[in-house]
Amino acid sequence: MTILDLTKSDVNFDEINWVEVTGIKFPVVKVLPMRGSLATDFDGTLQGHRYGASPHLNVEKYSELVESLFELDDELLAQIDSGMERVIKSIPTNETYKTHSDLVEKGEKEPLKAIAEFTASAALIESCGGSPSESYALAEKLRRTAKLSNRPLFTFSEHIAASGGYFLLSAGDEAYASPLADIGSIGVVTELQKLNWWGRLWNKIDFRFLTAGAKKRNNLYNPFIKHSKEDEEAVMGELKDIHSIFIDYVKARRGDKITAPDDEVFTGECWLGKNALNLGLVDGVGLMEDVLYEKYGPALLICEVGVTDAALLADAMGGIAGMMPPPEGQPKESEATYKPRFSYSSPKHIKINSNFITNYD
Repeated sequence: MTILDLTKSDVNFDEINWVEVTGIKFPVVKVLPMRGSLATDFDGTLQGHRYGASPHLNVEKYSELVESLFELDDELLAQIDSGMERVIKSIPTNETYKTHSDLVEKGEKEPLKAIAEFTASAALIESCGGSPSESYALAEKLRRTAKLSNRPLFTFSEHIAASGGYFLLSAGDEAYASPLADIGSIGVVTELQKLNWWGRLWNKIDFRFLTAGAKKRNNLYNPFIKHSKEDEEAVMGELKDIHSIFIDYVKARRGDKITAPDDEVFTGECWLGKNALNLGLVDGVGLMEDVLYEKYGPALLICEVGVTDAALLADAMGGIAGMMPPPEGQPKESEATYKPRFSYSSPKHIKINSNFITNYD
C-alpha cells in the first residue's frame, strides 16, 4: 500500500497507481490571529484600545488559544478527513482510479484517508503595542509552548507590529512583514498629565493622599497634583529599565540578524517592512499566505485556531486538489484556487470558537 506524500515537491502523478494508494499526506500550518492592544483586562470586556471591537491581547484571554495553536485536536482531524471528498473528486479519471473506486464501492478497499502532517504554527500579529508586562508574558507563552511542541513558530504582520506588537513579532523563530507594514517602535512611553487650572482649585479644596512609606508615590499619576522633579526622575528610571529589558529581549531573539547599530534600531522609530528587513528586524517581506505557500507548496492547508466550519475546511483543501493533474482534455484548475485561507479579512472566516472573541474587525 502507498501513501501519496504531497509534502514533497517531486510528486509524479503519472506514475501513481491509485489502487495501491491508501491515503494522501499533506502539510498543515495552524494560525492564530492576534489583533488589538496589549492590555490587562480582567473584567472580560471586548473593549479594544485602537481597533474598536478588537479584543485586548493578554495571557488571560489568549492562553488557551496559544496552546491550541500547537496541537491538532480530534475535531479538526475529523474535519480534515471529511474534506478529502473535495480532493477525491479532483483525481483524474483513469483506469487505476476506476478500479480503486470499484473496490471502495464493494467494500474491498478503504476510502482514501487524509494524513495531516502538522508542520508549523504561525501567529498573525496586528498591534500597535500596550502593556509591557502583557507583551512580555504573551511572548514568553508563545515561546514556551512552541518549544514544547518541537515545531517552528512563524510570526507575521501585514499592517502593524509596533512596540509591544513587535515584542510579540520577535518571539517567532522567523518573523515576516508586509513590505508596507509598520514595524519596530522599540521604545517605551507613558503619560504624566497635568491640569494646572484644576490643580489650583484642587489645592484650595486641600485634598491630599496620606501614605505610609517614604517612597510611596500615589500622587504620581494624579493630574491635579504637581509632580516633583524626584517623581519625574523615578518615572524616567522605570521607563529606561523597561526599555533595556525590551532591547535585551529583541537582541536575544534576533541575535546577529540585526545589522544596524543600537542607536539606530532601538530609538522607538517605526519602519516599513522592507526597511525593517534591511535592519534585521524581520527575516523576510511578504503576506502570510504567500510566505507559507512558498515554504510548503500549494498542498498546504492553513487552519485558523478555533475555526469549526467543515465547509470552509473542505474549501481550503482546494490547494491539494489543485495539484492533481486534470482528466485528459480538461483544463487544470487555476492556481488562484490554491490559496483559500481562514482569513480575518473575509467576514465568513473570522469566527473563532471562543466565548470572548467574536470578531476581528
